[in-house]
Amino acid sequence: MCLFEYDQEKHIKMEKAESYQDGIALGEERGKRLGQEMGQDIINRLNQSLIADNRLEDLTRSVQDPIYQEELLKEYGILM
Repeated sequence: MCLFEYDQEKHIKMEKAESYQDGIALGEERGKRLGQEMGQDIINRLNQSLIADNRLEDLTRSVQDPIYQEELLKEYGILM
């Protein structure tokens, strides 16, 4: 005598739902990582440009003021 019945259709649906959620989580993690890498690249490009132009005060201010940082990114054509 069996204590429970195996429902193959229900099992397949559950497996698909778990796989789908795993895929979403993986995609989100990859997106976060890519976004971080892109953000680092953008800020590094700005910092290199400011250093090359000897704009050290602007570099210091941009680290402390995100609005000013965005203005500089636009000024240097790094961010449109």
